[in-house]
This record gives sequence, C-alpha cells and structure tokens, in this order.
Amino acid sequence: LTHLSYRMKQTDNLKEGETLTKEMLKKMLMNKFAEIDFSQAKKDVLPFIKNPETLNLWSEEFFRKVTEDKFINFFLFPRSCVGIQ
Repeated sequence: LTHLSYRMKQTDNLKEGETLTKEMLKKMLMNKFAEIDFSQAKKDVLPFIKNPETLNLWSEEFFRKVTEDKFINFFLFPRSCVGIQ
C-alpha cells in the first residue's frame, strides 16, 4: 500500500496527509467498477487481445468478485502474492 499511496499522491488521487488503507482502496475500486462502461472497455482493448472470448467475463460483478478474493488472499496471506508490494 505504501508504494501505491505515493503514486496516488503524485497523481492527486490521494491527498497529502491522507493514509491509504485497505478499506479505502477497496471502496475506491468498487466505486470505479460501478462507473465503468464494460461494453466500451471491451471494445477499447479488443484489438490487443488474442482470445476475444476472454472478455466475456468482464463485468462489474466479475471485477468485484476478483477484488474480494484478492483482498482476502493478499491481506491474510501476503507472501503468497509474489511481486505485490
């Protein structure tokens, strides 16, 4: 969270003096998922995807579920999330 917090402050997505918590990050992600037009997002990335069928999974519900699962694993078993700081 520390590295992400620094980057978010650099881009004005987090105010100086504000502390990024896992609850805050999760809420920010969930809010963003609610705003995304997934049909448009799929169209935007389609030219870069070898297997377009994989985009069928993309939805608000899918990303919420992945986020829930990853948050649980990351904060309960941080060493199993190799490469995530």
